Amino acid sequence: MTIIKLLLCTHLLFLVSNSYSQTDSVYMKEISQLTDNRAKSDYLETIFQSDQDIRVYWNEEVAKDTSYSGRKRILDQVREVDSINLVKVGLYLNHYGYPNQNEIDGLALSTPWLIIHHATHNEVRIKYYPILLEAYHNNNIKEEPFRMYLCRTLSIHTSKDFSSFDKQKISRLIKKMKKVHDRGSSLK
Repeated sequence: MTIIKLLLCTHLLFLVSNSYSQTDSVYMKEISQLTDNRAKSDYLETIFQSDQDIRVYWNEEVAKDTSYSGRKRILDQVREVDSINLVKVGLYLNHYGYPNQNEIDGLALSTPWLIIHHATHNEVRIKYYPILLEAYHNNNIKEEPFRMYLCRTLSIHTSKDFSSFDKQKISRLIKKMKKVHDRGSSLK
């Protein structure tokens, strides 16, 4: 009986991993067809809107259904949308890099950091730190959103409250985050 379960689990794992690669290729095809800055901006704004829509939905639905099962169902939906958005943004960043303020502005410019900021797993936020840091240094991410990203990531990573760092120099947060990134996300 355990051999059958093992075979079923292996088969299921194969199907799941195969479907993710197929999904990635669909998203990569979408991304590679973005031929100009307007198309890139529209693509990123669609992701941004998806991120915000699911959060509005969350707030509305939680007010209606406060049960544990209701909240869990809604949270699962939020995580699913966040996961899809993260895959899309990750592929976009790998293909084009962080959007440049001279080519793309507004919501589209904010989309990558926001999606990374909303990632379910802190390791993801840590992984993308170098890209976000470079975008910050190139003025493609403003100081306040970057500070928010740093405070959240460091707070979760260290289990310490970094909200008091909001008023301190961002350079201190960057130094702390560099240490976290350089050591690897699994170290505290």
